[in-house]
Amino acid sequence: EPLAWTPDPTRLGFVGTLDHPPTADGLEQFLTAFELLAPASLRVRIVGGPEPAGRDLAARFRAAEYLGPLTDADLEREAGTWSTFVHPLFCWARGCSTKLAVALAWQLPIVTTAAGARGYTWRAGALPMGETPENFARLAVDLARPAAAQHARAQVAAIVASSPTIADVGRIIAGALGLASAWTVRT
Repeated sequence: EPLAWTPDPTRLGFVGTLDHPPTADGLEQFLTAFELLAPASLRVRIVGGPEPAGRDLAARFRAAEYLGPLTDADLEREAGTWSTFVHPLFCWARGCSTKLAVALAWQLPIVTTAAGARGYTWRAGALPMGETPENFARLAVDLARPAAAQHARAQVAAIVASSPTIADVGRIIAGALGLASAWTVRT
């Protein structure tokens, strides 16, 4: 379900496992670039663990505010205040990111990368995608502006509305396995 969204233009948000190498690398690259151009009031609120990794990020980057691991309810309340959900992933890790699925379902404005959106398809809407940490940081700063965040959120709503349904995914899998006629009969 979409979150109740009351964005604070001084808050961006990140959720992840902070000792997962692709996640840690992407977040550090983003924060390094972000600190060079973000206004002093703009913060990246970091949710996740382990706590030593989060405390380390907060100590090294002035813009990082480490919140620790949160309950689902607390995370939803917190994320509802973010102008943008940042999903910096600059390497092609295996699988697809479930973090992106959660941000899409919450219908938050999102900035990601092509690697971060791997495995997702949709027919309408667009996500801002930064391919370098510097470009990603510029997009994130821009999306802290209320008008830009509102536009990005509308794009996310279009993505959610045009994403494949479970039935669509079933037909795709059945077709790939040569079972299209069996799928049609059962649905």
